[in-house]
Amino acid sequence: MANQVEIFKEKQPFDKPILKFVFVGGFLLFAYGYIQQVYFGKPFGSEEGASNDGLMWGAIISLILTVAIQIAKLETKIDNSGIKFRFFPFHIRWRSYSWSDLKQIKVRYFEPFDEFGGYGLRSRKGVWSFAVEGKYCIELFKQDGRRTVIGTRNTEEARKTIKHFAGSKVKK
Repeated sequence: MANQVEIFKEKQPFDKPILKFVFVGGFLLFAYGYIQQVYFGKPFGSEEGASNDGLMWGAIISLILTVAIQIAKLETKIDNSGIKFRFFPFHIRWRSYSWSDLKQIKVRYFEPFDEFGGYGLRSRKGVWSFAVEGKYCIELFKQDGRRTVIGTRNTEEARKTIKHFAGSKVKK
């Protein structure tokens, strides 16, 4: 490990204001309904049936999602041992692929919504995508036939670093 030379390092926060707005709004709505029913004895909503437990769990889940979105980030490292990434807090440990694990690597333009249905941690047709924003990715073709797509903002720096270590495995 002492011989690792880290060349490329990127942190991308999951900074989507609309999602923060939706989750904070959901939390406030559920919390308000819970407080109205439990502390003031006023039914929340136009129909009976909004249970206290349902409102409480709605507020808790909305709060957890709000915090997860707030701290979420995609981190990528490329060094002489290979490519490592994690999508925190969903991945605590780094996922790593040594250069020998990879058959081919592309740094390319991609459409997250067309290819994977959006940003975040996604899978479609056996291909995993980790993207927080942008239109470029590092696509890894593994020796076992599986593929992984990692979003990047620093396209040229990533391409240059991968080419330095992987050489002929880099395709356009």
